[in-house]
Amino acid sequence: MSRRFSVTAGFCRTCVIDGLLERSPAEHVRRPSVPLESPTLGFTHLQFEALLTAARAGYRPRNRHRICRPILLNSRRARMDRHAATRRLRGLAQAAGVPITRPHPHMLRHTFVTTMLDAEVDTAE
Repeated sequence: MSRRFSVTAGFCRTCVIDGLLERSPAEHVRRPSVPLESPTLGFTHLQFEALLTAARAGYRPRNRHRICRPILLNSRRARMDRHAATRRLRGLAQAAGVPITRPHPHMLRHTFVTTMLDAEVDTAE
């Protein structure tokens, strides 16, 4: 709920900046508290390396999805939906021997951000 409200408040703030609204209707609404630490867990560095190694070694699922920048494409070169991406990641994790109960694509995003923070990459650029 807090994420949805945050998106709505951000949209209203953008409308004020762009001159579409005189003031934001969400300006004085109390927001729910959000924990400072993300509840989403990513892969460890070793698990992520195992996933990359399995992908480079030519892991191919039965339905032959493949990773193609900047999006995931299926064998017909169409965008893969989130369910197919989740199945693809789970198969890759199993092939890599990564003991994650329910891996999902958002874990890759979390892993990427954590890795960049650990490497002290300047995020201002």
